[in-house]
Amino acid sequence: MDYYHNLIRQTKSYLLVSVLFLFPLFFLPFTQEFFNTNKLYLLSIAALLLIVLTTLEIILTKRIRFPNNPIEILKFFFVLSIGLSVLLVSPNKFQALLNQNMGFVGLSSLAIITFYLRKSDIVIMKVLSVSSLFLSLTAIFFFFQPFQKTDLPVYLDFLKNTHFALLGRPLDLGIFLGFMVIVQSIQIFLSGDFFAEIKHQVYFQLILLGLNIVALSLTIYSLLHGGMDPMSPFRYAWYAAIEILKNPTTALFGIGIDNYASIFSKVKDVLYNSSSLWQIQSFNVSRSTILNVLTEAGVFGFGFLLLIILTTFKAVLREPKIALLPIAYIILIVTLFPPSLTVFLLFFLTLTIIDEQQKHKRNLLDVNLANYPILYIVLPVIIFVFIAIAGFFLSKTYIAEFQFKQAIDALTRNDSKELYEKQRQAIITNPFIERFRINFSQTNLLIANTYAQKISQQKDPSPQDRQTITQAIQAAIEEAKSAVSLNPQKASNWENLAIIYRNLLNMAQGSDAWAVSSYQRAILLDPQNSQYRLSLGGVYYSLGNYDDALRFFEQAVALKPDWSNAHYNFAWALYQKGNYQRAIEEMQSVVLLLQNNKKSDDYKKAQEDLKAFKYKVSSTQDSGPPQESFSPATSEAKLKELDLPLVLPSTSESSFDLPE
Repeated sequence: MDYYHNLIRQTKSYLLVSVLFLFPLFFLPFTQEFFNTNKLYLLSIAALLLIVLTTLEIILTKRIRFPNNPIEILKFFFVLSIGLSVLLVSPNKFQALLNQNMGFVGLSSLAIITFYLRKSDIVIMKVLSVSSLFLSLTAIFFFFQPFQKTDLPVYLDFLKNTHFALLGRPLDLGIFLGFMVIVQSIQIFLSGDFFAEIKHQVYFQLILLGLNIVALSLTIYSLLHGGMDPMSPFRYAWYAAIEILKNPTTALFGIGIDNYASIFSKVKDVLYNSSSLWQIQSFNVSRSTILNVLTEAGVFGFGFLLLIILTTFKAVLREPKIALLPIAYIILIVTLFPPSLTVFLLFFLTLTIIDEQQKHKRNLLDVNLANYPILYIVLPVIIFVFIAIAGFFLSKTYIAEFQFKQAIDALTRNDSKELYEKQRQAIITNPFIERFRINFSQTNLLIANTYAQKISQQKDPSPQDRQTITQAIQAAIEEAKSAVSLNPQKASNWENLAIIYRNLLNMAQGSDAWAVSSYQRAILLDPQNSQYRLSLGGVYYSLGNYDDALRFFEQAVALKPDWSNAHYNFAWALYQKGNYQRAIEEMQSVVLLLQNNKKSDDYKKAQEDLKAFKYKVSSTQDSGPPQESFSPATSEAKLKELDLPLVLPSTSESSFDLPE
């Protein structure tokens, strides 16, 4: 029995070392997102295997042992608060479980892995140091873009990415390398006081520290030259956190994991439209990890996170003052930067390393299951059932991600049949991912438009082609509505539904009312969004309802006064209402806004339309009462040419009834 017990313990150690070493480096080209998606599943599988091995150990020894200390208990309650937010508040609970930034699966896996690391004799920093060696060499190598001029297969094109990073984002790479530089510096200069055991490794540590500093410097340079992903301004992170406190449920449990986009749309003000970020309709995470926890997990999650930080900080005060640097760095990171798997991994690992220094490892809670025979039998059964369910859940979701990646590959090959089939299979395998539903709705819309253009050129369209169009229309609408039902609080889901109906205006009867109502719901959820108002005005314009078109174009101009497209559409709506003088003024605004790029087609078009408007005024003054010189169809075409964000419906001679 001792042999098997030792074998299990040794297997757990190998597994822990492997996942700790692999996490910074691990990626697979089998999913749409190569890096964080696969890191999430790596952590999840490792956590399940550790539970399986522990269950076997329980069966052999009839004992349960685990550390009994404040930080581990607080970690448990923090993860529990995330689970409660998912269960009680998140609209799309399934997707919230798998959220890569702060999902329950990722955080619980990290908590389990760091729990076992604390029980083990593994020197965490030794493993991370070796991993950081490969990470730094890779970062330095790809900084010089060695494959930029190389012809690579399509599936290796990601190696040409200017800001390639094994941790998924250059920001995460910079955060990880910054942590390693700080800790390795402490190892060298304290020589055994904190993160010890470096006496025989000084030269290696110096070389490794030098490489990490070089890689960190290059990463910072990359971040300052286009490698930084757009981040929400800090004030909106505060606005969102304060907003959830106004309702008792959201105050306690937050807005829900994977639901930050809905609260951001609600709290952003009109000043956002004047920023360089205005075309980003929403952000999926807060600017600050701490504020993201408060916003998505409420006071419960925020309170336990704060208690963890305070308890750890209090423990560190017993060490030399330089030992405060790692925890101070992590606190700075979770305060200033968005949440991610990398951020939470470093946060949990820092807690584990510091907790080890406090000599809590031997403070064990030991339960002898021989005294509880029923529990001894029932507990392993419950655990194995849980493992089976969790394993099935993870395998299904990964298969769906793999199928969706195959659909993307089919798109690059222009294989429409494979694209359709793989998207359909991904949704059947995992019907709860909004991204799958939205993309499939757009694929069906493309099929409907393609066949509509085909039959418009035929004198006698075949019944099969007409049936294909009807089925594609029905599927597009159903998938878009499914995305809305998964999370009706997201304005972008309503926008997608509106776009589907809008593109069916000339193909399906009754689509106009649905397009209008969907845009209205999107505007209700995102009231400062000028693009939604411009699009809704475009729907009214294409229907010949110039009064309502005028109203929404004017609102778009008010929300974004420096947007040439809004002024252009507003000018044409004024023209259609016969207000030619005001139309000229708005078109002059377009010309002024585009004058920095006088060679562009948009500028030339605006100049032509301005001349046409002025000619119309002069001609009506000479000939008496004003007469329309442009038909709605002509003006719609003009509207489409300049207004790039505005996608007007395709023209088709056929009309189909919408499905009930």
